[in-house]
Amino acid sequence: MPAASGPLGALGQSATTDPNIAVDPDLIVLAAPLWVEIGESGRSVIARDTGSAIKGAQCADVFRGTGVVAGDCAGRMRDSGRWVTLLPPDRAARSLV
Repeated sequence: MPAASGPLGALGQSATTDPNIAVDPDLIVLAAPLWVEIGESGRSVIARDTGSAIKGAQCADVFRGTGVVAGDCAGRMRDSGRWVTLLPPDRAARSLV
């Protein structure tokens, strides 16, 4: 995706509003698929970015776009939720050892 399509994220790709999430790279591998649940809805997202204020196992930032409207929306977001990192079966089994 060309840089003109949005700000560049940690993977060197333009950030998009769907599905893009910033995570703590010390805990979540960049480009990892995640299943995110907020309230009663869930969806798959990709860990495509990081942020200096995103620290901890359950801290993330959802990219809402650019401009005043997106900034206002992002500034009001304080939703609680949960996620799981999706791993291939062999890798998941190794992580349990």
